[in-house]
Amino acid sequence: MKGILLILLTSASLAANAQNVLVPNTHKTVVMKFTADWCSPCGTQAWDDFETLVGDSKNQSINAICIAVHNENSDFDAVKLDPSYTAYRPNLVNDQSGIPYFAVSNTIIDPSDVSKIEAAVATETATPADVNTGFLATWNSAGDEVTVNTKTTFFNTASGTYAVGVYMYEDNVFSPQQSRGTGIYPSESVYHHNVLRSPVSGSSVFGTPLTGSNFQTGTSIDNTVIIPKPVTSNQANITLYTITWKDNNGKWEVANANDAASFPAGINNAVGTDVVSGIYPNPATDKLVVALGQSIDRCTINLVDAMGKNVAELYNGQVNKHAIALQLQRPAGIPNGVYFMTINSNKGTQVMKVELR
Repeated sequence: MKGILLILLTSASLAANAQNVLVPNTHKTVVMKFTADWCSPCGTQAWDDFETLVGDSKNQSINAICIAVHNENSDFDAVKLDPSYTAYRPNLVNDQSGIPYFAVSNTIIDPSDVSKIEAAVATETATPADVNTGFLATWNSAGDEVTVNTKTTFFNTASGTYAVGVYMYEDNVFSPQQSRGTGIYPSESVYHHNVLRSPVSGSSVFGTPLTGSNFQTGTSIDNTVIIPKPVTSNQANITLYTITWKDNNGKWEVANANDAASFPAGINNAVGTDVVSGIYPNPATDKLVVALGQSIDRCTINLVDAMGKNVAELYNGQVNKHAIALQLQRPAGIPNGVYFMTINSNKGTQVMKVELR
């Protein structure tokens, strides 16, 4: 499944703020559903299975990033993948020509039982990771291009050929799907989740190779890529992620995957003791509960977008010393998307990621 991640890696220049990139010592893989909007079985059991897997990923019951890969023959540009749908197929351990089908890393898994896919993810991520790639993304003022600073860090001594790719998917893409909804295709649209985006035709599926083949514990490699936003996409619904690939006898396998962005430029995480123990629900719609891990005198809570812009002040005032949580209201006019919540209190500064839907 790995092969179909078709996003670009462009410049190899190092970014000035690469030191701000955090590399999580976690282990994730990638689940891909290969599909098309005109495909009838893609809108029935395979659709339901993918919805289950996306939910599993969001509540962290599986350690995976779940991606829907629509082929280039899909009827509608909103979901269509470009470049060619077949570009990734030589990388699959067991090739498959028909759709729908699922793959974990680069191995096709029997889609008849979603528990088999969940079990394959558990097997892939059962051991500690040797390497991961963190990233910090900054959109330009027009919102049509994102600069991504990456840092690849080896947690253990490793050898072999590695490459790093930066990709994006879009959630809540409103477009028709055969066998979905109550209407006759294509008269009715539905929301597609986690649709793979590939804004540049002809770019490498696997990103940029890392220089060298022997890596010591603690080795870090910085890189910078610039990715244009696909014309048909909504920036607020785009999530960036990285995949660190490892070559295994000519087949690229997912060594690790990461969708936890570092904090935007100008924001530093966890200065002082963590005051907030959690944000619930997350994703959220209209209300947010900020759980307090310790007592504070007062605080300000701001909502910051992916470009580091402060979009709303959620709270500014005293806090009862016996309070265990603060309930916040989503301000009117704030679009759906992924944000950062900055909590400034007398105990320090903390930043947490929150998704609004």
